Amino acid sequence: MRLVHLTDPHLTSLADESFIGLRGKRRLGYLSWKRKRRLVHRTDLLEQITDAVRAESATQILLSGDLAHIGLTDEISAAGAWLESLGPPEQVLLVPGNHDYYRADAWADLCDLWGPYLGTGQDTSEISPMDLFPRIRQVEEGEVEAAVLGLCSAYPAPLLMADGRLGADQLRQLDDLLMHAQGFRCLILHHPPLPGMTAWRKALRDADQLASMVQRHQPELVLHGHVHRNRVGPVIGGTHIFSTASASSAQPGAPASYRVFDIARELDGWTVVMRLKGITPQGQIAVLEESRWRVALRETPSAI
Repeated sequence: MRLVHLTDPHLTSLADESFIGLRGKRRLGYLSWKRKRRLVHRTDLLEQITDAVRAESATQILLSGDLAHIGLTDEISAAGAWLESLGPPEQVLLVPGNHDYYRADAWADLCDLWGPYLGTGQDTSEISPMDLFPRIRQVEEGEVEAAVLGLCSAYPAPLLMADGRLGADQLRQLDDLLMHAQGFRCLILHHPPLPGMTAWRKALRDADQLASMVQRHQPELVLHGHVHRNRVGPVIGGTHIFSTASASSAQPGAPASYRVFDIARELDGWTVVMRLKGITPQGQIAVLEESRWRVALRETPSAI
């Protein structure tokens, strides 16, 4: 089984927007794009990464959010077209980032235009993130069975904040899902899952609770975005944690990247091979890092 992780493409442009036409927090987001983000995130690099990801023949493409900059309708529509080019909803699992769910009014557009990728095809603002998340997708390929669990850590954060939160209901449901999920468990969310992994202004507010849950259930893999860096998190028992740089990044120290995880079943567990692939200074896709580890099989109380 092959899982591919990419994140934070920030694929949209605000060139047709104006500071005067925006309100509140979106004005600051526009200025951030104008000063820096439009130079850091390049469409040509994202196109190269997208082509490479499609060529990987992934069982599942796992996308941890931030397709947009300030959650405008036109941005969400443009990102929806890119999602369709990446793969069908049954192959691509998406969780939203804080730049997607930038303001409360963005949620209806996310449901409408990204619905099948988020887990709903319904065009309604009555659906809340807590109606959709956590979501679980059971996948089988050959002898490998996996459970991909998506969380929504994004919410319309206050001015000057880019933090995340899961909430008691989502955490309670996740606890049950992790306990009963069958096979190799992969958890995906936008914000870093553990305390201290990013500045407080950008941190997950209930990271302590999630960290305790990870310690207790030890899902085999946790993937996140938000930090725009290729980082390997601490190994917690059988849990390996990874972040991936922006899929459109032009930063030399964090080139546009994606991760490939090849999972093979063994008698007493799984073997995982991770390859970090990114765009080199010469403009080619290459393997930047590679690692391999084994995960022991565990017993589950019952199927979901």
